[in-house]
Amino acid sequence: MLSDIWGQVVWTEKKIKGKNQYRILPTIPEYSFKKVMRNTYLQQWNYTRHWIDSALKTAFSIIKSWKKNYVNGSRTRTHPVVKRFFARVKQTQLKLEGEQLRISINPREFVYIDLSKRYFSIEGLLGEPVITTTHIHLPIYHHHPQSKQEIKSGWDANKYSLDGFSPQLGWIRIDLKPLHTLHTTYDNKRRRINKLASKKKRLGKKLRKKYSHRERNRVDQLLHQLTNEMVRIADMHGFEDLDKLRMMKKRRRRWNRELSKTSWRKIMSQMEYKSCTNYVLPYYTSKKCSRCGWLHKDLKGSCSSVRNAV
Repeated sequence: MLSDIWGQVVWTEKKIKGKNQYRILPTIPEYSFKKVMRNTYLQQWNYTRHWIDSALKTAFSIIKSWKKNYVNGSRTRTHPVVKRFFARVKQTQLKLEGEQLRISINPREFVYIDLSKRYFSIEGLLGEPVITTTHIHLPIYHHHPQSKQEIKSGWDANKYSLDGFSPQLGWIRIDLKPLHTLHTTYDNKRRRINKLASKKKRLGKKLRKKYSHRERNRVDQLLHQLTNEMVRIADMHGFEDLDKLRMMKKRRRRWNRELSKTSWRKIMSQMEYKSCTNYVLPYYTSKKCSRCGWLHKDLKGSCSSVRNAV
């Protein structure tokens, strides 16, 4: 299978950005070729089809891993090979019956592997075992009592940062300055495009669409990196339920422009499907103590009580 996939890899020459050099990059065949391979191998296969599916999944994962390392510069343009015989058993092919692991070979035909001499207990969910000529490797998924699911954090949204507090980790800071710089860069580009559009409307419309699309993609990429970092920190997150329209001020053009460059709502929307997210009213969250409820009216804009969001 590796040889078949390798024969369908397409090599294209692409210029390196900012340099007068080129790289030859591979393109792995798509799902349609995988389906053709499956039908071809099934014609000469006398066992259950799940083994072909498992082998195809493993072969494509090896090729994808090689491609990732090749792009990073740690692999060469050589055919990846498997040096040891092994088979990965799918979840639909196995069943744990006491101390015996039952593996399906054909409909109503099984192979049993004795697990009574193992040195560990199987208390979690059994994954996809890997069988070699001498061993069987059993991945087991279980819940760790001190996982990140027990960690909570509350976040205060500012212009250049997200300041957070966690009872377990203490104070946390996520830098938003690269995001603000990105918005400012494309804002300046739009100003230049608007000057050009006054003379060439069709070209100006085309450039606005191009750079707006590019800005949106770069912002989304940066936001995913930031939110992934926040998800690794904790599992439960609290945010202020901010409304930027209500924060706009009359005759404060610069303030309104800077406020429009923030991406607080996008960060919160991404966090909603990546982790457990709660919202609190923003009133007095920076002045009210989260433990005793006392309101410190002399504070002005301090984030000392961010832990309210927790």
